[in-house]
Amino acid sequence: MKGKSVFLAVNLSLVLLSLLTGLKILPGPDLGGIILAFYSLFILPGILINLLIFKAIEISIEAVARLFLSSLIFDCLLVSLGFIPGFDYPVIAAVGAGSLIILSLLHYLVGRKRAEKVNRDVVGRFRPESGFTGRGKKALLALLIVVFALCFTFFYGSGERRVDSDSLDHISFIRRSLDSGRVMPRDSFYQEGDGEVFDPRKGIWHPLVSWLTYQSDCPVEYCWSVLPALLAFFALIIFWFYARELLESSALTILASIFLILFMRGGGLLWFTKLTYSRNIVQLMAWATLGYWLRYLRNRDSWMVGMIFFLALIGSSIHPVYALLIGALWIGMLVVTHLPGEPHFPPAGFWTGSLAILAGLIIPVAVRMWFTGGTFNAIHTHRQAMMFLSGNLSVVDPVEIISQTGLGMLYAIVLSPFVFLLSPDRKKGVLTGTLFIVPVVTVLNPLWAPGLEKILGYLHYRILFAAPLMCLLSLVVSGLVRVIVRGSSRGPRSRTKSIPGMARRLVALLALALFILVPLRFSFSSLRHDLHDIRSPLDAPDRFGAVALKALLADIPERSVIFSDPQTSYLISAYTDHYVTVVLDQHGSPGDGEGLQRVRNARDLFCPAVPLSDNLSWLRKKGAEFVVLNTALEKESNFYGVAPRGLTPSLVDKFLSCSFFLTELKREGGFILLRLNWGFSAAAIDSECSRALSSPPLCVQFEENEILPGMDIGRGIFLEGLHLDRKVFQPGDTLTGWFCWSLPGGTDFGLPLWWILRMDTEFPRGTFFREWYGKQYRRQIQQRDYCFYRFTYSRRLLSGDAFPDQWPRQEIMKQYFTLPLSPFLSPGRYDIRIKVDQRSYLANRRLADFFLNQDSQQGEFVASIVIDPAAVPDKDGGGEEITGESPE
Repeated sequence: MKGKSVFLAVNLSLVLLSLLTGLKILPGPDLGGIILAFYSLFILPGILINLLIFKAIEISIEAVARLFLSSLIFDCLLVSLGFIPGFDYPVIAAVGAGSLIILSLLHYLVGRKRAEKVNRDVVGRFRPESGFTGRGKKALLALLIVVFALCFTFFYGSGERRVDSDSLDHISFIRRSLDSGRVMPRDSFYQEGDGEVFDPRKGIWHPLVSWLTYQSDCPVEYCWSVLPALLAFFALIIFWFYARELLESSALTILASIFLILFMRGGGLLWFTKLTYSRNIVQLMAWATLGYWLRYLRNRDSWMVGMIFFLALIGSSIHPVYALLIGALWIGMLVVTHLPGEPHFPPAGFWTGSLAILAGLIIPVAVRMWFTGGTFNAIHTHRQAMMFLSGNLSVVDPVEIISQTGLGMLYAIVLSPFVFLLSPDRKKGVLTGTLFIVPVVTVLNPLWAPGLEKILGYLHYRILFAAPLMCLLSLVVSGLVRVIVRGSSRGPRSRTKSIPGMARRLVALLALALFILVPLRFSFSSLRHDLHDIRSPLDAPDRFGAVALKALLADIPERSVIFSDPQTSYLISAYTDHYVTVVLDQHGSPGDGEGLQRVRNARDLFCPAVPLSDNLSWLRKKGAEFVVLNTALEKESNFYGVAPRGLTPSLVDKFLSCSFFLTELKREGGFILLRLNWGFSAAAIDSECSRALSSPPLCVQFEENEILPGMDIGRGIFLEGLHLDRKVFQPGDTLTGWFCWSLPGGTDFGLPLWWILRMDTEFPRGTFFREWYGKQYRRQIQQRDYCFYRFTYSRRLLSGDAFPDQWPRQEIMKQYFTLPLSPFLSPGRYDIRIKVDQRSYLANRRLADFFLNQDSQQGEFVASIVIDPAAVPDKDGGGEEITGESPE
């Protein structure tokens, strides 16, 4: 009982210290507060729950994973009390501390004898006949302590906080949750909330991080940056448990862990810096669910059914993607369990686990469907990152797969059918291969991928993350090595002179070489860059102006509504307590019914050609009180082009010239703070501020070199005129001129419009030329001759700083252009073709564009120019066709 007394005293002391720190009664260092709070929330509850249920805690990988998962389940259930009116974070913290004290006293007072310990091996499987000795358990405990220390040291301060990521969205939500005391606030960005529904991406994980931040008594952004260092160890442990249950081999589990560090989500190590994201927490939950399901099917311990139920309950409460991941895993398990022949698992156990998962999913999924609405806003619903095959058939673009999952996924997809042959154990290969192939076929099947994309939006890509990529790579690579060494992945060693054995060795060697030269080489080459990003200093966001913004806004009233460009507003919402009116595209709530309108309003206010008076109604509706101009903005804020690059002088004049309406209060680090002075009419503002407007240029007369096509070139845009400064050029010259655009029917605000200019000349066609592979043929000629026969350039469609829907009606608008021609263009006569098209947030591609010379960027013929046969400079190597794009 002496040990129990010490255990009780220590835990009560730590729980009280953490509670007093959160209540700001006991000040201390930020790091100390986080460690105390993390122990109280994510470690101690699991220890107490498992001591009460199992009477002992085993030293094993599974037991450590169970401690963390039990704590996570316990915390999520407790923080759900915040939905009850009056239960803010001080109350939740007090209830949590009280619950831990009660559990500690129960453990102390029950006084039952410890049940006989069940020995487990290093990966946590129940094997009484091959358990650890006392010395082995001590060695494993020492190893776990070392791994935790390494993870904490390596990932300390690495939490992602880039302005182009989702991190500031989460930080803003947590800050607002703490400020308001509500577990699920709707107004983390906007005073009126994100439309009429909850953000469907937000779940119970966010209030839990808010609780941790409150009890740590440290800044939100500091807690966010440090939390991955504490979570990384448990992410590794859960992956080891999941991989060992799937692969049933310690050696293969270790190999899969190496691939986790190299390939996970296409970033490897960088994935660990994003563990604070709810979508990555549910990845751990999905791994754990499958791990316990497989263990239950083999061992039939009834408590695992309860674990599966709670994992499904909490996982679907954290992020909706959990339901997609577990759905793909369920289909794979259904196939494996009901395969003809010798069954992998007893069907009764499969259906028991299925019912536990279904019971856990029902309530959270129903609540999400009720409170988050059924549709996403226009920013989130347009087709994006899709590969159009033909007609209405499409799949996720392979480029998107590479960006999301890395080259390792493409390699695994190609070789996945062979895993059934390469695995030394048939059942192991069938299980891993089936669980991998099901989500891949679900996402990449053109028959139903368009429907999934329409219903689920961008979330349907994430079904791919259910595929056990690292485990399959482990099986494939180890199987290839086995074939190279033995001549066969199974059975006895093949004779060296056996022709089939030699053929298998050669094929395996080529496949392994491909793995080393492509995904493995690229992963290793990116490690240096990843290590730099991980070790970036804690004040990394300062380069975006977070410190300057805090100083700029320090003296204005709390929770003021501030208008600014999307990038600056995103920073304001994350690092201050103020409301904004627009944030970066794709980072606002998908359920925000006003998402597209917010972007349009912001773009109009930042357009020098739109009078300030045109913005009064929506500024007043949003309750805007201040304006922040970011004169140091270096790039476009988002794909809608809300703020001009660098904030053009005419835009700054538009604001600063109206001093009676917009009073300058302060300047700090490139930011200008202005106060909106209400009480002036639109007419007064127009009369005083009209001189600041910069009208878009018009095409009012035609010149000698004007080309007058007058044709519809796409999206309702007519090209009324084209002026070229001359028609004869040499390679490397600059082509300048202007377009004359018109919109006979007008156009609505939507996806941005781009004009595409393409120049083509004749290229040599030999005996074997065929039109159906003309693009590949031309590219080979370009590689051989070191010159190009095609030039493509694209830029945003606008006139001055005004976009088409902002142009005066019934006017012909002018757009100047400057095109630097490649010095490697082949001499000849070039036909110029022009097209206008939309650009989605993530580019959509067409399969035909990769093969056909006449592709989707082919426009209407408007003019011809001549590249004079001047000397073309030497080049050390060939390349693709020249493609230019505006730096906007």
